[in-house]
Amino acid sequence: MKKALMKESVLFITGRREKIALNGPKKQTKAYVNVLVASKKLYEALDDPSIRLSEIEKLVEAKNTYAKKYKSSTGNIWPF
Repeated sequence: MKKALMKESVLFITGRREKIALNGPKKQTKAYVNVLVASKKLYEALDDPSIRLSEIEKLVEAKNTYAKKYKSSTGNIWPF
């Protein structure tokens, strides 16, 4: 992952950016978007004091599933 895209990803996950423009093969961009959104949901849940541990576990599982799909699609490990 290029540094600029990594920076944009961090800004999106942390809520400081609402959108990210992507170009590339459809399968790879879809895998990227899925794991990016899953990472954002997990980040937001970890910051929410009312969220239960069981919900966090489900979000971690979903993010890890999407991270595996991202790796199989792109050959890269999801850094978040």
